[in-house]
Amino acid sequence: MLDSPTPAPGANSSGPAPGAPLVRLRGLTRSYREGERIHRVLDDVDMDFGRGERVALLGPSGSGKSTLLNLISGIDTADQGSVEVDGTDLTRLSERDRTLFRRRHIGFVFQFFNLLPTLTVEENLLLPLELAGQVSPDDRRRASTLLEAVGLADRMGTFPDRLSGGEQQRIAVARALVHRPLLVLADEPTGNLDAETGLLVLGILDDLVRESGTTLLMVTHAPDVAARADRVLSVRGGRLVESSSVQGTTVLPPAPSGLRYPPR
Repeated sequence: MLDSPTPAPGANSSGPAPGAPLVRLRGLTRSYREGERIHRVLDDVDMDFGRGERVALLGPSGSGKSTLLNLISGIDTADQGSVEVDGTDLTRLSERDRTLFRRRHIGFVFQFFNLLPTLTVEENLLLPLELAGQVSPDDRRRASTLLEAVGLADRMGTFPDRLSGGEQQRIAVARALVHRPLLVLADEPTGNLDAETGLLVLGILDDLVRESGTTLLMVTHAPDVAARADRVLSVRGGRLVESSSVQGTTVLPPAPSGLRYPPR
């Protein structure tokens, strides 16, 4: 069984209030200059995301979905407004402190895997822990457990170029969770995979975040992927809008031979 996320330090010594949402966005605004024109991508966004909640973000390219993830992670900074994660207001932190917070408490799954080609599967998996300066025997055991969960326990010494795209993304999913993050941000995690492989990877990600109690925010263009989420939001005109339903629901395939989803 996977461990629960490691608590993050709050902005105040008392930490977040019991039952408070994990992520709080207030008045979040972000604009970009396009020649002589100012394009407001996000416009005074207020939204909360609960602990353990799985949220899908829908919207066309350029609507602000990836910008929103970058602001929530502290990679980008807002023109105005606040981003609070577990009681810590990232907009009040320095760039260095935002980087340290991100390393400790946020996991990422990207469309193009972002595995380092010169590192083995095990080394790629342990990289978030190495960056945080914490690779204990327990951490190595957790990495092994995650590799088993994604069906790649026998590939620890393999380099990424020897893996299929689906296998690389399964490693990326395990890497996003190895340091017990509070929050996982997934930007089109199935966008570079065929439909069948994408559904398999999605099933693994879904099971792992459920088991660990991690909050998941996932950007997608696919309605059948969004249908798996607890809540679906659309980015329209710079605002986040609740979607009452999603067209298209896909039943995830059974795990193939040799792959074991973690117990719930």
